[in-house]
Amino acid sequence: MYPVSATVEQNREVEPSYFAGRQGRGRDGVSYLLLITYILSIIMLIVTLAYLLSLGGLPIHEFAEVQIYPYFFIMLLLVELPATNLLAVIIFVIAGYILLFIGLGKGFNPEMQPIDTANGFFSMMAPLLLVLSLIITLIEEALSIPILGQQSVVTAGYSSFVNLIYAPFVEELGFRILPLGILTFIPFIMHVRQPSGIPGTGKKYLVSPVKAFFVYLAAPGYYRSRYGGRNRGVDLVLIILTSAIFAYAHIYYGAWSWGKLLPIFVDGLILAVGYLKFGIYVDIPLHWFINDFAGLELVDPGTLALLVFVLIWCLAASVLGMIYSVRGIRRFFGWKKNKNAFR
Repeated sequence: MYPVSATVEQNREVEPSYFAGRQGRGRDGVSYLLLITYILSIIMLIVTLAYLLSLGGLPIHEFAEVQIYPYFFIMLLLVELPATNLLAVIIFVIAGYILLFIGLGKGFNPEMQPIDTANGFFSMMAPLLLVLSLIITLIEEALSIPILGQQSVVTAGYSSFVNLIYAPFVEELGFRILPLGILTFIPFIMHVRQPSGIPGTGKKYLVSPVKAFFVYLAAPGYYRSRYGGRNRGVDLVLIILTSAIFAYAHIYYGAWSWGKLLPIFVDGLILAVGYLKFGIYVDIPLHWFINDFAGLELVDPGTLALLVFVLIWCLAASVLGMIYSVRGIRRFFGWKKNKNAFR
C-alpha cells in the first residue's frame, strides 16, 4: 500500500464510495421501496432477452447468416464498422446487460442514502427520466411542436428492436464514456501525481496511470471516491456540453425534430451524472430502461399490462426521485458551503 499525501487521505475520508454508498447514515427504508424499480426492470429485461433469443422467428442456421453493420459514436461522428454476424451482436447485447444488472444488484445497500448507491440512483432516476420525458413530450404535442424527424420510422420489426436495445451501448460510449471519461481523467491523474515521488517506491503516481485510465472509463466514481481529484466546475461544463450535443445528434441524423431537443437534453444530464458518479453500470441501464419501455410493446403487445404497471409505479417513484435528486445533485456539484473546487 503506497503512502498517500494529506490531501488525498482527507479526500478518502470525506468522499463516499459511489458504488456502495455514503457511510454512516443508518438504515434507509426507502432503499427497499425503490427495489421495486429494480425488480420491474429485471422483469422487463427477462422479457427483452426472451424476445431477442426468439431470433425473429428464424431458424438458427438462417439467422446465423444475417449480416449487419455495427456502428458507434464519438460525439457527432458516426463510425461504421465492417459487416458482422447479427448473432454476435445479440450475444454481446445479452451478455452486456446481464453483467450490468449484476453490477446494479451489487450496488444495493440499505444502510446508505439511496441517491448515493448505484442501485438506488438507478431506481430513482429511471422513473424520473421516463416521467419527465413523457410530460415534456405531451406538452409539446399539445402545443403542436414537431417531434418526429424526416427519417423517423416507427417499426415493430426484430432488427429495429435490436437497434433500439443496442443503441445505449454505442451512444453512451460516444456521448458519455469517451468525452466525459477522458476529459475528467486528466484532472484526476494530475491530482494523484506526487511531484516529489512516493517514498520508497520511486513512483510518481498513487495509481498506475495506464490501468487507472481503463478502469476510470468504466467506473469514474471508483477512483474519484477514493482519491478525490474531481473538479466540479469541469464536471458541470462537460455535463451540459455533452448533453446538448447528445440532444442535437438525434436531430442532426434526422431521427427526430427540434421538439425532441429538450427531453433528450434532460435525459443526457441525468445519464451524465450517473456515469460520473458511478460508471457504465448505471448510465447504460438507465438509457436502456427508456428505450426498452418505448419499444417493448411494439414488438410484443402482450407486454402492455406490464408496461402500464411500470408506468404507474414510475409516476409514484418519480416523486421520490425528484426529492432525492435535488439534494444529491446539489451535493455532487458542491452547491452548499464547500468553496473548494477539488475534493
